Amino acid sequence: MTVEWHRHIDQALSLELIQLDETHHDAALANEAHKKQVKVQFDRNVKPRVFSEGDLVLLYDQESDKLGARKFKSLWMSPYIVKRVGPMS
Repeated sequence: MTVEWHRHIDQALSLELIQLDETHHDAALANEAHKKQVKVQFDRNVKPRVFSEGDLVLLYDQESDKLGARKFKSLWMSPYIVKRVGPMS
């Protein structure tokens, strides 16, 4: 095998790696744009909740919401009483 052939292979691999890196970068940009679009749609449809002291609320159990884990059990934990309301609520 000649030195020229090795040089040609090295150039081809370098070009392929550069193209792969560009494709990865483009996919990351598209993913970020999609995430922003989904957030805008969610924020547009979310309804603000106002709680007062003494209200009964359910707590969302994130541990139960794992793709099929405990799928017949409730995703909400039993009612809690609001004892204190912060400035953001």
